[in-house]
Amino acid sequence: MQTLNDVDAGVYAVITASGSRYVFDLDRREVVRAPHVAPNVAPDMVDAADLRRDGEAMPLYELVDITVGQSLVVWIGKVDDYAGYLATRRVSTDVQSIEPLTSIEQSAA
Repeated sequence: MQTLNDVDAGVYAVITASGSRYVFDLDRREVVRAPHVAPNVAPDMVDAADLRRDGEAMPLYELVDITVGQSLVVWIGKVDDYAGYLATRRVSTDVQSIEPLTSIEQSAA
């Protein structure tokens, strides 16, 4: 799969060049990020940074761009808890792969 769109349905694993794994549940409109789960394939880059709320399901507001070979760009919520906060734009290293997850893989994710 080359591109994941906001109109798609299902659950997908997205691996980025820094070694992070994002699981997008488009039916529930949630995303979970886990750093350091895949090898870092970007030789000029350090490994993935730890980000606030890693490992937690966060509301997915919009998939801006998830295309193999390009930076992942999404709008997510609940990254910060302060008053007036609405959403965060998250940009990653280049997407290496996009794979649909089976129901068995989903329960392990």
